[in-house]
Amino acid sequence: MSITEYGVTSEYGRIRKLLVCRPFYFRWEPVNETAKKYLALGHSFTRAEAMAQHKELRQAFESKKVEVIEVPPVEGFNYQVYTRDFGKCTPEGIILGNFRYPLRKSETDHMEGFFGKLGIPILGRVKDGILEGGDIHYIDEETVAVGVGGRSDTAGCQEAEAWFKRAGFQLITVPFAAEYCHLDILYVRLNARTCVANPVGLPDSFLRLLKDKNIDIIEVPDDESRDLMCNVVSIDGETIVSPAENINTNRKLRAAGFDVLEPHYDIFLRGGGGPRCSTFILKRDPV
Repeated sequence: MSITEYGVTSEYGRIRKLLVCRPFYFRWEPVNETAKKYLALGHSFTRAEAMAQHKELRQAFESKKVEVIEVPPVEGFNYQVYTRDFGKCTPEGIILGNFRYPLRKSETDHMEGFFGKLGIPILGRVKDGILEGGDIHYIDEETVAVGVGGRSDTAGCQEAEAWFKRAGFQLITVPFAAEYCHLDILYVRLNARTCVANPVGLPDSFLRLLKDKNIDIIEVPDDESRDLMCNVVSIDGETIVSPAENINTNRKLRAAGFDVLEPHYDIFLRGGGGPRCSTFILKRDPV
C-alpha cells in the first residue's frame, strides 16, 4: 500500500484517513495511574471482549466514511492499540517521538518501517529526549502545544521544535502534573470555538491562551478526566467519537450541538487510553 495524501494541521478538520491497531496482544500494564488502579482492583477482560469493543471504535469512524488503515499487531507490543502515542502527522511528514517506558520503545522502529511501506516520509525522530503523541495538539494552523507532564519532557520538545517549525508550526509547552500522563487526558479540541478540558489540571497560562483565542471550554470534572473522559476525537468539528461510558460529558456535548458516536470502550479506558489514544490521524481537511 502506498499513500500519497497525508497531512494534519488541526484537531477538527474532516478526518479522511487514520491508523488503528487491533488489540490482539493487548493487556493492561502498570504504566499509568488508571491501569494501576484497575489492576489493583483485580479487574480483567478477555481478548474477545477487547476485540469487540475495538471493532465498535472502527465502525464509528467508518460510519462517517473515514478510511481506517490497520497497523499489524506485534506480539509483545502490549500497548500498541494506543496508536496515537508514537508521534504526530504534519503536512511535511511524520514526526516520531520517543517513548518514556521500555515497554513501548520498540514500537517506534516498527512504525518507522510501516510508514516507509506507506511511502510517507519521516520528518524527524526524537532520540535524546522523550516525546509521546498524546501530548501533541495543534492549537491553530501556526501553533502546536506539547504537554510536559508524565511522559514527554523538555528535551523531547526541544528536539522536535525544528521539525515542527519546518512544517509551519511554532511549538509551545504546557506543563502539568505527571499523574495526568498525557495532555489529552486534560484537553481535546472539538472545533474552532470549543474544546473539552479539565481546568483543574491545566496551567493558568494555557487557560489564558484558550480564552485569548475565544475557545469555549466544556468542563470535565477532575475525577472524570482522570478516567479518560476528555479523550475524545472530533471527526469534522460537528461529530465527536466519545466512549459510551462517558455519560456526563456526552450529555454536555449534545447540549452544545454536537453529534456523538458512542462505542463501548471501558476495557481500553481502564488500560489508560480512550478513542483519541487509539487513533493516529493521517489526513484531515484544512480548516
